[in-house]
Amino acid sequence: MPRFSRLRRRSAASALLLAALFAAEPAAAQSPPPSSSDTASLPFRAGQWGAEFGLGSYTSAGFVRFRAPSRAWVGTVSGDYTRQTPEGNLPDRTSSQLDVTAGHRWFRAVLPNVSQFVTLGGVLGSRRFEATSRQSTFPDPGTVEVRSTRTSYFAGVVADVGAQWMVTPSLSLGAKWGAQAVVGRDRERFRGSPSSTTDLTGTSTSLFLGRIAVLGTLYF
Repeated sequence: MPRFSRLRRRSAASALLLAALFAAEPAAAQSPPPSSSDTASLPFRAGQWGAEFGLGSYTSAGFVRFRAPSRAWVGTVSGDYTRQTPEGNLPDRTSSQLDVTAGHRWFRAVLPNVSQFVTLGGVLGSRRFEATSRQSTFPDPGTVEVRSTRTSYFAGVVADVGAQWMVTPSLSLGAKWGAQAVVGRDRERFRGSPSSTTDLTGTSTSLFLGRIAVLGTLYF
């Protein structure tokens, strides 16, 4: 349970940071209408690279490759692993996830050293959930280990919105909120003993919202 509390605190902090950065937009709206040279206020250049790291409701690492001061290719690898040890009647449970995404990001200057961005792309990944418990073999004495496993492989689209502040010309801090819509191929296996195994397969459609992360990006 402490792990989930830490994730909630991180997500709340990320949401506050994102809200603070977006709050700068009303102030910018009071200034004269933007001109066609606004992209000059963005500190990036075509051909520039960046290394991006994210912490929050999921952990990620990736790259940014600028095509122009306001446009860039992005790619990330993100993952998560949790384990809950048995408590009372609850089974031993583990879950893991790995995503690989690639897409395009658009930047817009809001204030000096502050910019907003939108990212659209595709995602490939896998998820695995496993639960193990012991059940009595009534009417026979003793217990037997029962294990259930669910494995999914999926593909779909991903989108996020965020904002960032240039701390130095080589470092930015920010936050983003993301969503995924994916179609997956699922397999479930239930095993009570070597001679008692059940396999089920199917297709699922999932929508994941509220994936919040605090970002740090190094530029080269």
